[in-house]
Amino acid sequence: MSTSRQTAHQIISDRAKSITPSYTVKISTIARALQREGNDVIDLGIGEPDIPAPDAIKQAVANYATAGHKIYSDICGTPELLQAVIATMARDYDADYTISQVMGFDGGKVALDRVIETIINPGDEVILSLPAWVSYEPQIAMAGGIVKTIKTTIENRFKIQPQQLQNIISDRTKAIILCPLNNPTSTAYTADELAALGEVLKKHPDIWIISDDLYQHLHFKNNFPNILTVCPYLKSRTIIINGTTKSHSWRFGFLATECEEIISSMAKIQSHRSGHPNLETQAGAIQALKMGPVLASAESFRVRHDMLLPLLQKVMGWKVIPGDGAFYFFVNVEESMQQLKIDNDIEYAMQLLQKANVATVPGSAFGYAGYLRLSFCQSRDRLMEAVERIHVFNNE
Repeated sequence: MSTSRQTAHQIISDRAKSITPSYTVKISTIARALQREGNDVIDLGIGEPDIPAPDAIKQAVANYATAGHKIYSDICGTPELLQAVIATMARDYDADYTISQVMGFDGGKVALDRVIETIINPGDEVILSLPAWVSYEPQIAMAGGIVKTIKTTIENRFKIQPQQLQNIISDRTKAIILCPLNNPTSTAYTADELAALGEVLKKHPDIWIISDDLYQHLHFKNNFPNILTVCPYLKSRTIIINGTTKSHSWRFGFLATECEEIISSMAKIQSHRSGHPNLETQAGAIQALKMGPVLASAESFRVRHDMLLPLLQKVMGWKVIPGDGAFYFFVNVEESMQQLKIDNDIEYAMQLLQKANVATVPGSAFGYAGYLRLSFCQSRDRLMEAVERIHVFNNE
């Protein structure tokens, strides 16, 4: 029996070695491990809604699973699924698409990864605003793209200013990723703010606009301005990513674009990657899309947001601003770090987990040091307990 002389480090590809793991997943994995050891950890790390999928979705999946069906479907999704996506885009965006302009995926993350892989060549620049969701930058890097970042400020509610966008655009800019209701900040662009960005992008017709709209139906005022609805003249180069993961607690993503070549090219890649979306998952997604928004979910998170905001604002050394939707607070902890003599936000998050049994995600994971992201996908009693533990931690 022969054995390889290569070390484990030599076996691993340079691509794999260059990518850092998702901090949201890492923190949650540590939290679950501590829980298995008997620790009473309150996990404010992962953005997983605690509201179960509606019964109608579960029943649709059960009906499909028991009716007898094939194992495989079309790569982009079943015709019924694609028609449900088309109807959803008409209802929620007042935008018309055909069956060759939409595609389904096993989650919004897959949709984003696939479109980046499809349109980005090595050396192409992609604009991100910081703080940004943890997987945007690694996905761009794996496609060979170059990330160009705009650092937003808490004073501007973490939103890109038009002049910032104009200043960063170059001849190599291929795309910009927008997250209108943002993860990790939970702040949302207004229609006027998006219109101002649209005027900048109008001057640069070769830039593709990827709009990550996963939190669309968790806007607290049920008012979700989007670059497509505000600037319909940009439709031909706007790629919409959306899904039912956050809105219906059913992990599924879809994509819509006028460019049929993008869809057919993604389908080619998908045929060799994971293939079509899981059929049972498609059955649940069809039901979710037909149902439309579950407004009770947004209201549940709004109530928790309003309860937590004044409590977190009283934590010594914390600076917290209100959100517009979703289920996150992005907290400035720099003053608290100084008071506790903690060097960085990663160490801060680890000490908070180890000493107080409260899991959060350091802002550095989102490209923004000195902050923490707190997810409030827990019961109100558990959230109150977490706040008490945070107060104790900060007063040691």
